[in-house]
Order: sequence, then structure tokens, then C-alpha cells
Amino acid sequence: MKSVWGTSHLASQTYQNLWKYNNWHPTNQNLRKCNKNLQKTFNQLIKGTISVNELPLNINKLEGTEFQKKVWKSIAKIKYGTICSYKEIAVSINNPSAARAVGSACRLNPIPLIIPCHRVLRSDGSIGKYAFGIKNKHKLLELESYESRNRNKK
Repeated sequence: MKSVWGTSHLASQTYQNLWKYNNWHPTNQNLRKCNKNLQKTFNQLIKGTISVNELPLNINKLEGTEFQKKVWKSIAKIKYGTICSYKEIAVSINNPSAARAVGSACRLNPIPLIIPCHRVLRSDGSIGKYAFGIKNKHKLLELESYESRNRNKK
């Protein structure tokens, strides 16, 4: 896990935005304990031992357009170890021609470790872009035992 936390500001941004948008403030002055609990939660999410739906998260409180919030809600439903395409997300929100806009919403995702945009790939199975770098997207997918060359085509 440490390599994912240490290679970018991915965890830091997620952490800060959870506090900002969902009032995930510590209940006491012991910030170290709060940080440790949040890192434990991140690790559980990455390992798939808990799902996003188990967190006290209200996506409607995030800053973004209604379209972006629909995209983020749909992406939050992607199960650990699975992937889908930008086109599949567009279809799931009843806007099938909006695959590129889905990509833009992914780029603007304020809590990327919680709303797992790294699980969204191009329709041809290639990795696509990632706001925190393709290298980090690969690492996250590898942690979830995904290899892009083995993706089942529909």
C-alpha cells in the first residue's frame, strides 16, 4: 500500500476533500488517530474488504455539476476488481453519447480513492488517462488484480 500513498498526492487530495465536503472531522483532538483510521479505511477500500457504499458519504455534497454527480454515483457502484468503460458509464446514466464527458467528470473527481475512477477504461480495453498519472492508475488496477490485456470484450 505504501507505494500508492507515496507516489502522488492522491491520498492527500482524497483525504482533504472528504473533510471539506462530508464533514469527516475528527471527534477529538487526536488527529494522528484520525489519520490512521482514514488510512486503514483507504487500505480496506483498495483491498476490497469494504465497499464505497459502506462509507458515510453523500456524493450530492461534492462540488460538481449534476452530470458529474451522476457519473460519480455510477462509478461508485463499480465493484472491487472489476472495470467498465466510459461508454458503459454514459449508458448507465442515460446519456449514451457522453463517453468523453464521463472522462472529464472522472478527471474532476474530488475523492479519487473513494469514487474509483481508476476502474473506468476506454471501450477498446486500453487504460485511458488518469488525473494522477497512468502509472498510478496501473498500480491501483494491479492492486485489484486486473490486467488490461485480459479484459473480456463485450
